[in-house]
Amino acid sequence: MKFIILIGLSFFNLTAFSQVKVINDKNGNIQLTATSCEILVKNFKAIKEWKLKKGEVSDDKGACSCSDNKCSIMITNIIPDDLKDLEGQCSSTYGPNCFNTALVDQGMIKHRRIVSTEELKFWINSDLCKERKEDEQLRPGDLLVISHGEELPLHGFIYISDDLVYSKGGPDNKAKYELTSYDSMFTNYSIPIECRRKFGHQDPSVCKKYANAYKCESFEQTGLKSNNDELNSILNELDRLGCEVDKKIFPEAMGFTVGKEILISSIEILRIKILDNRDDPKLSVEDKFLWDMAYYRFMSLRRQIDFFK
Repeated sequence: MKFIILIGLSFFNLTAFSQVKVINDKNGNIQLTATSCEILVKNFKAIKEWKLKKGEVSDDKGACSCSDNKCSIMITNIIPDDLKDLEGQCSSTYGPNCFNTALVDQGMIKHRRIVSTEELKFWINSDLCKERKEDEQLRPGDLLVISHGEELPLHGFIYISDDLVYSKGGPDNKAKYELTSYDSMFTNYSIPIECRRKFGHQDPSVCKKYANAYKCESFEQTGLKSNNDELNSILNELDRLGCEVDKKIFPEAMGFTVGKEILISSIEILRIKILDNRDDPKLSVEDKFLWDMAYYRFMSLRRQIDFFK
């Protein structure tokens, strides 16, 4: 029942900015509530579309009911699986942040850990992401990034509907993974309506802070692989270390973990290999991308390991 407790108390914490609220009952059911079924059905379908983007299918058609001017619809069976995988656990250490939550959701990285602004920019500027123009309709599962000027992404989160977004409130181990209000997200960052959907970098005199929207595909969807055995070996080792880091961040859910010093010695072996290879001018476009991916993954993992006790 840990999962349900998290949903009720922290995962889904909508504010008064939204007409939609999320409630869990004592039987472990999770529901949306609002003033009309029209609002609820729209959001129910949006969550299902978000789930479908991840390759997950639910045959739950949803049944909205109303009483005393309050309507509700169950969403227990349509929440994406990776949210359920948290099983009520909170991170045991500082690290996993909004950028990580967004990139894991998009399938660009697998493991929970800190993600730097440089790593986020690497992904959103890659061929895996296409920035949506201001007049393009947002779709459930789109990635939104709030920025300040050209070089400083401030926050990343997932669009679900004009009522709901999915986010984590920061790298602190008390920060919540939550389905929260679309309007309150922008209000919390003091972003006016006219700056909530922009294309490209913005003139600070027009929009001091603003949001860009991206349609992205997962890394696995690309099927990108290398014929370079050393590169493949390094990527596999980074995956292994990413899993070990994940275990230390969520030890109750993932079992035995190795010590910090072992992680440091294991990952430092990769440093010179990555730095020596990623700037080789003879690399193919594909291998250059993979070496760069390895570099940003290495740097974020190394930083995360430093946070461990």
